[in-house]
Amino acid sequence: MQEKYKPIELIVDEEYGIHARPAANIVKLSQTFEKERECKTHIESDGNKVRSSSIMGIITLGAMYNSKVLIYVDPENHMEDYANLLTETGYFRLDQ
Repeated sequence: MQEKYKPIELIVDEEYGIHARPAANIVKLSQTFEKERECKTHIESDGNKVRSSSIMGIITLGAMYNSKVLIYVDPENHMEDYANLLTETGYFRLDQ
């Protein structure tokens, strides 16, 4: 499926990758973000795209330390705010 906007690329900065505890925190943040902003959030790794509000989806991505992930927000005007929120957790950093 062709996206209508360019995602933001982040790097996993969690030493042990995105395992259960970080995934649970990401889901909680994502659910709150989606509710407050009335939007949908997704994370993609190695071509697999999942809802950020799904703990099983995030865990099954198997995102390891220093791997790249793409984030999507619909509508896209909230994408930068979501990227900032994720980087503030310490689990991700911006790809520079």
